[in-house]
Amino acid sequence: MVCSRIHLGVGFFLNLELKKRYFIFFGFFFGILSILYGLTASNKKEIFISENEISSLISSWTNQMGRQPNNDEVTRIISNLINEEVLYREALVLGLDKDDVIIKRRLAQKINFLKSGQFSFIPSEKELMSYYQKNRDNYKEAIKYSFSHIFFSKDNDGASRANLFFQDHNGNLDNLSGDPYLLGNNFFDRTLSQIDTDFGYNFSKNFLNKEIDKWHGPYKSTHGNHIIIIKNIVAENVLEFKEIKEEVLKNYIQTEKFIEMNKYISSLKDKYNITIQNYEN
Repeated sequence: MVCSRIHLGVGFFLNLELKKRYFIFFGFFFGILSILYGLTASNKKEIFISENEISSLISSWTNQMGRQPNNDEVTRIISNLINEEVLYREALVLGLDKDDVIIKRRLAQKINFLKSGQFSFIPSEKELMSYYQKNRDNYKEAIKYSFSHIFFSKDNDGASRANLFFQDHNGNLDNLSGDPYLLGNNFFDRTLSQIDTDFGYNFSKNFLNKEIDKWHGPYKSTHGNHIIIIKNIVAENVLEFKEIKEEVLKNYIQTEKFIEMNKYISSLKDKYNITIQNYEN
């Protein structure tokens, strides 16, 4: 019965120009059904699928698939929505929502999201500058290294070869090469975290307090062993306010929302007597 109603309405819904006819037809259709089945269906619960719900689902589907759904696909979208609503209500009747950690967390996240949306902050230029000054350390541009390296694969006794190579040439390794490295031999303006991404966890520690234009190593990575030479270092510096004003504004708003949300939660806690049972860790 439900699917037949959906099929009748799909063509109208997809055609925005016939939207009015869609709702007039469905209003008349459901009116007739109400009269015909009113007595036998009087004990049934109502499920109302709104235009906004359908539009939202179709919009999400379109964004994911990159095209508008056809009639059959809209039918399935609406049918799935109805199935979900029926199962949801049955779950509530059976009390499946009680003492469920996942449901509690989702509901808490939802009210957090809704409440946060109610907070509105438009700081003055003075307030924004004050926030920037207090949090200057958060707007530092990380130190950057430009360097080259000679690589020795761990598959071919890389550690021994790297040590012998370094000793045999007395650290004069310009224009010499080792094994091929997937990412190449020359790197420019790489932060410490980017170096760790390129060479493995904590490899960047080998760059700290090292003299430039001098070969250092060998140093072990997840891939093998490396002899490195640092060509240039761009020192850490704090970005100017005008360069990152938009980011500062975003951070300011997030911070204020966090503060207001904590105030809201504290006010809610005042409504409860909270008891925490003893437990052993």
